[in-house]
Amino acid sequence: MNIAEALGLIAKQPACVSAQNEATKGFAQLRFARGLRNSWEAARSEANILTALHSSRARGLIVTVPELHRLLADKRDIPETYRYALANWRMQSVISATMPPLNLPKGAKPPPTKKLPFPQLLNQLWLAYEPTLGVNVPFGLSRGEINVAEAILEANVSGWIKAGIIWAELGSSYANVLDNPESQIANPRLVKPAEALGMALARYVLVQSGSERTGVSLLGYAPMLDPQQHKAALESYRSGTLEGVNQWLNWWGNCCQQANLAGERLSQSILAGITWDGTRP
Repeated sequence: MNIAEALGLIAKQPACVSAQNEATKGFAQLRFARGLRNSWEAARSEANILTALHSSRARGLIVTVPELHRLLADKRDIPETYRYALANWRMQSVISATMPPLNLPKGAKPPPTKKLPFPQLLNQLWLAYEPTLGVNVPFGLSRGEINVAEAILEANVSGWIKAGIIWAELGSSYANVLDNPESQIANPRLVKPAEALGMALARYVLVQSGSERTGVSLLGYAPMLDPQQHKAALESYRSGTLEGVNQWLNWWGNCCQQANLAGERLSQSILAGITWDGTRP
């Protein structure tokens, strides 16, 4: 059974259908959040920052929104604990630049879609990620892992399923990283870059497929709130069983629900003209 056939089988599982339906409802509600009506560009920019924050905090790296804002304005003398966050922000900025406009003035013609071939997208993401951390192995991926990722992205299943599976495939090493968080706090360069890539590609797939149109659903929020639960879901996926995959997709569905709620919180802060710290409800 090839990857496309396996994903087609997974897509028919009742648990998968139910989780996807709930996530889709949340995506639809977020699409019409008031704060995104006229300020969707600002919301996407802030979502890039918050996603970097969430990804870092999920790994035990204590970063804050005000300090990230300051470092984006002045990148001199970057503290070691912020290098991973800034690398993630650069990647997320590449992803958001490929997104179609959420709202256009009446009568305006939509610009061409910026969907990139996977090798080109992977290269752009690596060029964004590498300069901040100073590592030189493209996301630590083998040719076989790259081929699997590309096959997932090309499968004829929903964007929601592809996004969840690509994150799990590339994030499998993250479960081991969490076993020794002290090492990455001391040296963020030890954090596995493929996990950051997996979440970035999940966001990319959701928007490009039309599953989540805003680009403001904060996928890193759930892992930040409970990194151990995220680890357990990844370990279930790595079991290679259908039950394990279903357990991961159940987590992925809950992750999307929390991501949508966090996205609505972000949109409210944009509407009110205040900065949300990304951590408190």
